[in-house]
Amino acid sequence: GAAAELAPTYAPELNLKGAYVGAPPADLLATLKQIDGTLLTGAVGYTINGLIEAYPEIRSEVEAEINDRGRAMLASVANQCVPETVATLAFQRTEDFTRTGEPLDVVVGRLPQVQKVIDEQRIGRLTPQIPVLLQHGTQDDTVPYGQGRQLALDWCENGATVQFDANLTPPILPGFVINHAVPLLAGLPNAVQYLDARLRDAPAPSNCGAF
Repeated sequence: GAAAELAPTYAPELNLKGAYVGAPPADLLATLKQIDGTLLTGAVGYTINGLIEAYPEIRSEVEAEINDRGRAMLASVANQCVPETVATLAFQRTEDFTRTGEPLDVVVGRLPQVQKVIDEQRIGRLTPQIPVLLQHGTQDDTVPYGQGRQLALDWCENGATVQFDANLTPPILPGFVINHAVPLLAGLPNAVQYLDARLRDAPAPSNCGAF
């Protein structure tokens, strides 16, 4: 999603035809709240490490708010892939990693530099110049559905060509990431067909205003 909207300024020389965006974490703070305590809690560490690397000015704020367990978590996930992180950190709570015992989203609420950085990562303020297929499960237990729908609305409002597809799979073991994974698998055939049609220069569908 970010690549699609950044393309005109970041890589205008690319001849892009279209984009497929699945369950986009357009709002990192909302995703943090949703993912906390799930199978993928450890993915929070990926984000923190990435933000500190890209914005070293927030390192001191972050390090002042995490405890020894939090520092160990950040060090371990820096060298892990998802299966390893799930095996070691599944269903843990971010409150166990903070100095005050508060959830990380609460801690972020009083860290102005970190808030600024997170806000800069928000997707939806720029406009893709290519057609986009955006899919999201209504019961996604990892990336909240509302932000995917809002991203589609934001892009549509700015004049983008967007096809937004909602997957209606009912809740299945919330917290186990099933409702994040099932819509991906279910939507892949349509995604492949969509991109194939863009490469053939077929007219792109758009349901802006209808969702």
